[in-house]
Amino acid sequence: MNAKKKIASIKSNKKIKIFLLFLLLSSIFWLFSTLSDTYSYLTSFSVSYPDIPQDLIFQKDPVSQVSAQIEATGFTILGHKLSPKNLELSFSKFKHAKGTIYYFLPEHNIPNLQKQLSDSKIIRFVQDTITLDLGKLKTKKIPIIPVVNLVFKPGFKLREAIALSTDSIQITGTEKLIDSIQEIKTKPIELVDIEKDFSKEVELQLDHLKLTLQNTPIILSGKVDKFTEGTLEIPIQISHLPKGVQMEIFPKTTLITYEVSFADYAKVNTTSFTVSCVYPNDTVKEENSIPIQLVKKPDFITTYSLQNQSVNYLIKK
Repeated sequence: MNAKKKIASIKSNKKIKIFLLFLLLSSIFWLFSTLSDTYSYLTSFSVSYPDIPQDLIFQKDPVSQVSAQIEATGFTILGHKLSPKNLELSFSKFKHAKGTIYYFLPEHNIPNLQKQLSDSKIIRFVQDTITLDLGKLKTKKIPIIPVVNLVFKPGFKLREAIALSTDSIQITGTEKLIDSIQEIKTKPIELVDIEKDFSKEVELQLDHLKLTLQNTPIILSGKVDKFTEGTLEIPIQISHLPKGVQMEIFPKTTLITYEVSFADYAKVNTTSFTVSCVYPNDTVKEENSIPIQLVKKPDFITTYSLQNQSVNYLIKK
């Protein structure tokens, strides 16, 4: 009895396997037959622009895809799904509209585009027009503006203004964009506890601008020294004094207080500064005081103050 059941089970399994084999073969035949048929299908093509003139540049991102109704076999359509096709739009087929705008009519160029598709037939395009905004390339030299926050240790300062290895840079882009740019700033940087000379490479704030830049590293540097305060008594000179006129001023000297680096401290003396007042003209002659100003100082001194801002005077003729 057991042997009969076993034989029946084997026969049953064999029938199932044969059935599944026929089912698989019929499915393959049906699929092959279906994919061999021709269908009308809406698909998308990626597009490229291979021959844009070198003196023109995109001012806006161009269209990257175009939709079209095609006739093709199921195999071709499946291939399009797995690997989208690309259509090259030749610039020679674009028409100039106005200004920087050029346009392309896909429907009018089906015969040319069809040559790029040997496995399907283009029926129509969904987009009636493809436009490009192309500007002339322009190069301009513009200044670089450093954006930096410097925090020094007490008593330390810059000996001179911070410097850039490149104070200007050449940029290349569309004429419209280039004309709108007057300067480029560096990305903000901060240096703290500064007590010695520094040097640091900086980057530019491009703000996603589509520019071509000269490939030059930009180094920000500064010379640092410890500073001290000095005070000198300086005589006040009178300028533009008419011949034969005597003029007395009070006071005759003023104190100047200044900051100077230790390295330059010994270079400073009373002859380093000139303080002057101008002989009063008729419009201020009735007033009893005139302003004084510092007219000469060493270049390495940038911070100073005068004790007096004006002097009283008496004119003797």
